[in-house]
Amino acid sequence: MRSHYLRFGISLAALALSVGPALAQDAVVQRPTTWAQESSDIKPDPAVRYGKLPNGLRYAILNNKTPADGVAMRMWNGSGSIQERDDELGLTHFLEHMAFRGTKAVPDGEVVRMLQRHGLAFGPDTNAFTSWDRMQFEFNFPKADPASLEDGLRILREAAGNLTLDPKLVEAEKGVVLSEERVRDTGQMRGLYATISHITQGTRAAKRLPIGTVDALKATTADKLRRIYNANFRPENTALVIVGNVDVDAIERDITTRFGDWKAAGAPADTITYGVPKPERKAAELIAPGASGALTVSWVRPVDRSAPTQASERAKVLRWLAMAALNNRLADRAAKAGSPFVSGSAEVVDNLFNSAALTALEINSPPEKWGEALDAVLEEQRLLERDGLSAADLSRAVGVVRTQLENAAAGAATRENTLLAGQLADTINQNSVFTSPQQDIELAGPVLAAATVQSVSDAYRAAFKGEGPILFRTAKDGAVGETVLAERMSTALARALPERKVEQAFVWPYTDFGKPGRVIARTVDTQLGTTTVRFENGTRLIVKPTPYEKDKVQVMVALGGGAAAVPGPLTHSLWAANQAIFGGTGKASLTQITQWAQSSGKMVSVNISPSKTVTFLSGTTRPADLGAQLQLLTAYARDAAFGPEIGQRITATGPMISNQIAGNVVYSFVRERSKVLVGGDARYADIPADADIARTKGEDVGALLKPQLAGAADVAIVGDVSVDDAIAMTRTTFGAGAKRKPQKLVRALVTMPRGGGAPITGTHGGRADQAVTGIYWPLPDYFSDPKGAATAQVVSNILSQRLVDTVREKLGLTYSPTTEVEAGKQLTGYGYLGTWIETPQSNFATFRDLVNAELGNLASKPVTADELQRAKQPLIESRKKLGENNDYWIGSLPMMLRDPRRRQDILDRVTSIEAVSANDVQALVTARIAGKAPIAIELTAKK
Repeated sequence: MRSHYLRFGISLAALALSVGPALAQDAVVQRPTTWAQESSDIKPDPAVRYGKLPNGLRYAILNNKTPADGVAMRMWNGSGSIQERDDELGLTHFLEHMAFRGTKAVPDGEVVRMLQRHGLAFGPDTNAFTSWDRMQFEFNFPKADPASLEDGLRILREAAGNLTLDPKLVEAEKGVVLSEERVRDTGQMRGLYATISHITQGTRAAKRLPIGTVDALKATTADKLRRIYNANFRPENTALVIVGNVDVDAIERDITTRFGDWKAAGAPADTITYGVPKPERKAAELIAPGASGALTVSWVRPVDRSAPTQASERAKVLRWLAMAALNNRLADRAAKAGSPFVSGSAEVVDNLFNSAALTALEINSPPEKWGEALDAVLEEQRLLERDGLSAADLSRAVGVVRTQLENAAAGAATRENTLLAGQLADTINQNSVFTSPQQDIELAGPVLAAATVQSVSDAYRAAFKGEGPILFRTAKDGAVGETVLAERMSTALARALPERKVEQAFVWPYTDFGKPGRVIARTVDTQLGTTTVRFENGTRLIVKPTPYEKDKVQVMVALGGGAAAVPGPLTHSLWAANQAIFGGTGKASLTQITQWAQSSGKMVSVNISPSKTVTFLSGTTRPADLGAQLQLLTAYARDAAFGPEIGQRITATGPMISNQIAGNVVYSFVRERSKVLVGGDARYADIPADADIARTKGEDVGALLKPQLAGAADVAIVGDVSVDDAIAMTRTTFGAGAKRKPQKLVRALVTMPRGGGAPITGTHGGRADQAVTGIYWPLPDYFSDPKGAATAQVVSNILSQRLVDTVREKLGLTYSPTTEVEAGKQLTGYGYLGTWIETPQSNFATFRDLVNAELGNLASKPVTADELQRAKQPLIESRKKLGENNDYWIGSLPMMLRDPRRRQDILDRVTSIEAVSANDVQALVTARIAGKAPIAIELTAKK
């Protein structure tokens, strides 16, 4: 069974998906070479075809039809950074890069070109990653036709056993890998790595970070990479996962034919000892620019490597309930006025990189309140350990777990290929059994029905066994030292515990919003598959039933005029508008709303987000709870309380946000770029200025949003819903009550800066050797030139391809040259094409010269048919898939109600790209980009 624990931020379980059980001594551990179900009484999902070739390669194939066409391929290799020798730190990840730099049958760079011709975009559809315990290649083909299957399996077979590892290309790739090391070296990532190293003290994982060390990377040679390749890329250490609309028998035959002759080469991997956790340092901290104010309190144990069983999975269900109860209590306390922590969560990780099992409390708080936050969270943990769960705790926890299981089962038929392929690969990595959501319900249902306060309390107490607690703290500054940290934790654990107040039952008060509305107009758009109705009170509703996500419904409500309608004195507070949900409503605090939803088993949510010209209220639910979801959103629209909790959240999170931006070179650059390109209009900048964050108060959010929420609502409902049900439920919520002021399209005008002149410069607070340069050319907004907007998308892809070939592959200047294109649909006069890279400042001029040369080439002659296709096909395929994506429809339809011009944009999303010609590309570059002075932006480290 897969783990269902909730995730909060960058969690440990997000890195080591908790599934397999755990136990063991400090012994040699071999990665399994058989399927977990072969030694378990848990039956695997019967829809999956499992197999194993005589050479040891395993495969899992699943026919799936979401989306209707397409296939996701994964190749898992069970070796990660833990297997590296002392002089090879980071070289497994380096080897991952080299898989795209040439094989015996596929020349350097041709892998990406082959995949582009099939419509895969480099990054979203073509990728790979290396962790402590695996390397994994991922291809997401938009079609499952014979050509896609042929090339996909061919590329994976070449990567498995035929890499060339050309010494010249290894040298060229060093600059790319070193750039990735620089870009990823942020305060947050340092904090995560340091936390893991602290938790895994005494094990090999503590000193084997996947990114490695700069010295080892610089000393990389082709021979070192070949040793790792031969030792670890072996059939018995590799598995394939194929999920999509495929003929399972044919795929199995193809795998047998292609991979059956693969034989291991060279000496096998070293025999290593993973070690067992021995936390000699009970408390430690990392102080670094950009590090978040976080605490991790852990109880660590050896890994239990026994096979998963139905009994062990049933025990995990009880533990899941126990952690849900603690997480509910932590969320309730964090939401209260005066809480010293912003968020807290508990999770159990059964197998962290084959090195440790643990239970962890993860706490985010203002750095200066770390002590109070530690006291508060440990108090909640200890209260539950002392007293056990209450009946109310159990009711809420069962509601949370049952709802998640039911939702998963209801939506099983429309799970996407990429999700299933990832889950299958995870179970291979964890040596666990892949089961269907229905199997999960059949196993967990009886446990939930029989769960008692005592049984779940016992599971809770068992979860906190082990070495510990041990404490790790991260912050941007204000070191306190290990002694102070250890003493504060000891004091917190020794504090007398108060008596806990009995939780009062809460009755949902928002069931009557006035006289149900009368529908005065109804139209059907057969091309879009939508129905639009208008209620007498001014509310408009657009409904699109879809089959793409079974038992899931999305709601988006457009109100007000967004950022464009915000008065100048309140512009600084736009970034904090989403904190309004913490203020609750006039009749219910956020804690009470959460208690109601969990206890009643309702799946509802709420978010507030101003866009450039509209403020959105949104939520995701299921058909059975759509009425409750609309009640919740209407309550916030008409009765938001804007309570003191908002100010508390702003005070706590504002400095944390500023710190993380300042310590991250990419965030800092995006903020500078965003401000510059909107002509300095702070309303439309993507990331707020530090001064705006600092001056925002809780009352500002109420002053900003009250006028926005006052008018008539434009409601969009998309998903597994009938038109009649959507109308009926809107009629008693947003459609009910007195007439409200009609909404009008807000016209927002941007005056972009002119190109030329000296570069606009800025600084960041990250590493001294991190720097970014970007160059941008203004373009018209979308509605001024729709054809030009489509052409600019293609130009951006062509330029990206060329920069990858030159700036990255040939010269090794950067990890990821980024091209960006924008044609504003909400902002009149706003559009651009640009490119930026992270690279040492000494490379800035070289980069600009290369870009100008490529643009000059594009202006002087048409692109080849092959290059044009490779640029267009990923755009065409991704835009086709948008039609099967509820997220696309829920984002587009409410804006179409405001701006009818959006309808044609939706209809033309594919044909507009298909129509772009080589002449169009050449004409646009000639007229608007090549030879034109760009807007240049440079960011370097603070001196």
